Amino acid sequence: MNDLIRQKIAELTIDEKGLEKNEAIKKLNKLIGIPLINIATEIIAFISSTQRDKMISNAATRKSAKNGFTYRIHNAAASRIDKLWKYAVLFESRTDRNNDINIRSIKRFIAPLKYGTKTAIAYITAKESKLNGHRIYSLELENIKAVEGMLEMLQEQSPASTPLTIDSLRQLVESVNPNCNFPVLNNRPQIVIIEENQKT
Repeated sequence: MNDLIRQKIAELTIDEKGLEKNEAIKKLNKLIGIPLINIATEIIAFISSTQRDKMISNAATRKSAKNGFTYRIHNAAASRIDKLWKYAVLFESRTDRNNDINIRSIKRFIAPLKYGTKTAIAYITAKESKLNGHRIYSLELENIKAVEGMLEMLQEQSPASTPLTIDSLRQLVESVNPNCNFPVLNNRPQIVIIEENQKT
């Protein structure tokens, strides 16, 4: 394992205890107004106090909780938005569904996040406006299998909107958690996280 891979894993790993909301706010405050660069697309995005509040709002944490993640894990993920954005890959790009002439595009990115022996997917939405460029709009944590299902639906309904494949999703997850196994069930790759000390 080279130094760049070690750095990526370290930056995309959070303490499995997570963070309280006030701790996340302190970390996010340091990122307000700072250009955040996405390696894969070279897109520069920003967050403001509005986006900070949205990412750690009760509504955002409830979405992550519905997907099986605690509010502390959600807060810890939000506090790492600079690192998540850095390594995220484009999941979907589309126009604004409300046909807002000021919005050039809505982009959704995904990034793997490791906590303990487990892995989640950070689902990041960025809005590109004519006035402000790209702003990171929201973040929620998703179960990996759910993201797989979302990707398959996109590939069927709007293949031009996503550059991802199941294989590239697999590589993304394995880049931070090599203990992932993708057995094929019903001709579809399924994601299984192999936990330490898992009972047989």
